[in-house]
Amino acid sequence: MKIDIHTHILPREWPDLDKKYGYPGFVRLEHCDKCSARMMIGDRVFREIADNVWEPKRRIEEMDRADVSMQVLSTVPVMFSYWAKPKDTLDLCRLLNDHIAEVVRANPKRFAGLGTIPLQDVDLAAQAALRSALMSTRTIIATVPIAEISIIHRSTSFGRLRRS
Repeated sequence: MKIDIHTHILPREWPDLDKKYGYPGFVRLEHCDKCSARMMIGDRVFREIADNVWEPKRRIEEMDRADVSMQVLSTVPVMFSYWAKPKDTLDLCRLLNDHIAEVVRANPKRFAGLGTIPLQDVDLAAQAALRSALMSTRTIIATVPIAEISIIHRSTSFGRLRRS
């Protein structure tokens, strides 16, 4: 069994976050056509991406061609938004983690998920970690040490947070 543990995924669409939160700096997608988009920050192109970033069927086709049994999905790091207001980042984490959990639930034999959390606020990070861990048996969160939290994980038997 081959498992690709470093793959990034995004929803096909999300709201204009600059407008939603009231300040600039967030990534938005500009779709060029059915199979490609530009990740934009303000007027600047951050990266051009293909539909394998948002389309699970395309990923599975590519996995089959490469003889990969499973991918571990996580968001694109620029979406972490650690520079943003913590509550806005929490909201964005929910959107991104919900999408990952949905893809994992629809294809549990092909995908596992890594959630994202707002590391700039310990309490909100713990809240997001618990929510993400309880959404799907395949969603796992691991963080680097920050403030009070050094390890956040999902128990295989029950979704509990452990602070150490």
